[in-house]
Amino acid sequence: MIHETKDDAFLENIILFLVIVVGVILTFNQFQYLQLSSNIFMSAISFLLILTLVVLVTLAFTQKKSIEIHHSQESAGKHSAHEYREIKHESKPWTLMEKLGYGMVAFVGVLILFNQFQISQVSAFVGGTASSSSFVSSVSSKLLGSSSGGNLKLGKYEFGSKITLKPMPLAPGEQPVISGYKTKVKPIPTISELTVKPSTGDTAKDLLNNVIPTGTPWYGQQAGVTFDDPIAAQKKWAAFRALKLNEQENQRWSKIVNSFTCDYCCGSPQNPTIITRCGCAHSAAAQGMAKWFVRNYADKYSDEEIYGEMGRWYALWYPGPTIKRIVQELQTQA
Repeated sequence: MIHETKDDAFLENIILFLVIVVGVILTFNQFQYLQLSSNIFMSAISFLLILTLVVLVTLAFTQKKSIEIHHSQESAGKHSAHEYREIKHESKPWTLMEKLGYGMVAFVGVLILFNQFQISQVSAFVGGTASSSSFVSSVSSKLLGSSSGGNLKLGKYEFGSKITLKPMPLAPGEQPVISGYKTKVKPIPTISELTVKPSTGDTAKDLLNNVIPTGTPWYGQQAGVTFDDPIAAQKKWAAFRALKLNEQENQRWSKIVNSFTCDYCCGSPQNPTIITRCGCAHSAAAQGMAKWFVRNYADKYSDEEIYGEMGRWYALWYPGPTIKRIVQELQTQA
């Protein structure tokens, strides 16, 4: 009996040691998560949960040890040494407080596991990929689409860091997604690169987060524009219409702008307008933007990429109509 008691005490010490080690690891992981998350409140709650788990487990074992010592002292007072050695260890039912204590430990443990799952998801998204084995990734891939590389997939559309979505003219013989529309939403490459934000489970919000640009693109300082001030940028881009191009550059510019449509202002999805036939400020800005890129980066970017960058800015200038149009086509496909 004495030998078994020593083994039990050794096992409890091992468990306490493991609890402390796990607590330290969880705290370190939570500190890493704090670097990735701007939500101070949730981070503080997570730290508190970790501390609570360690304290509850420690108190549970301490209380158990105290009860065992108390019972041993009582037994020693009632029996002789020989009789005490013959006493068999009797298992006693848990008290209400013990049940509540262990229940709280289990509950806090589950919360911490969920918290660690969130940490792994955030780390994966920051790194540009999502865990293929995660539950959230699995559900998202079924309901909304999957994420891979630096992009997100929504239905049959893929968009992300260097891909945007824009209604484009129908090719000869091509059928529209929505009957009567003369353009179709398609993914196109861009020049600027955005940070991909993880899927929220809300289609409109995912589009808002990843199709409507924010911040300043890498060429922002050179061109004097930023996504965070679309009106000022619009005026700046329009001023570049005065740029002089050589014959080859002008042909390329003409090809780009005369295939770029406006579905929201001068035109509509049923009757889109080529921007060179549109007199709105957005049209002037898009034409000036195309000139600027052809003039400065003709050898580095393709017509499609310049077209896509214009589309990215159009999404910024028409955020509501852009998201509505994409959602409509997604619902029609479904």
